[in-house]
Amino acid sequence: MLQVELARVRKKKAGRVHLTVRVPEDGPVLTLCNQRFAAGDYQVVEVEPDCSNCRRRQSNPALISGHFFEQDAGSRLLELSLAEARRQRAQRAPGKQAPAAAPPPPRLRIAPEPEPEPERIGELEPAGLKRVSERLFRTPGGVLVRLGRDGRLEEVVHDGPVQVERVGSGRLRLKVGDLQIDLAVAPEPPLHARLGKLQR
Repeated sequence: MLQVELARVRKKKAGRVHLTVRVPEDGPVLTLCNQRFAAGDYQVVEVEPDCSNCRRRQSNPALISGHFFEQDAGSRLLELSLAEARRQRAQRAPGKQAPAAAPPPPRLRIAPEPEPEPERIGELEPAGLKRVSERLFRTPGGVLVRLGRDGRLEEVVHDGPVQVERVGSGRLRLKVGDLQIDLAVAPEPPLHARLGKLQR
């Protein structure tokens, strides 16, 4: 970064101390806070500047460069830039270039192996099920299945048709969306016998 020595000026009568990039031999001066003092109406001082705007703007390279050109001192800024470049070249060893920065070391990350899918989760065979929470699962078709703390089926939520069919003695099969539930039921008397009993 180019280091520019700024001059300090203030009005002859009294006032704050300001910063400027150039004090002409005769003529007005322009401060970093954009105040223009007429020729003979200011003096150069050696005290610390107390204008807060000038102090804040002295660290803005673009603003400093603009002030040089606004006061027709662009050639002076060019001289300072060339002197700074020569100084930096002199600091380097002759015939040697600055060493290139070493590339960052590769970042290694060991990806954890996916845990094998369990054959059963309580009363569920989890093929195709997606775990929503500890005891809540969802089928690809959107059927929600909740297990109790003991791993037994507690609730099935589905907004759609349900099909029930008998698949043998003492077994029922429920098809809830894309979920299939096999139930073991206690044997019951024939349906006509129960109906006849109710009609008596």
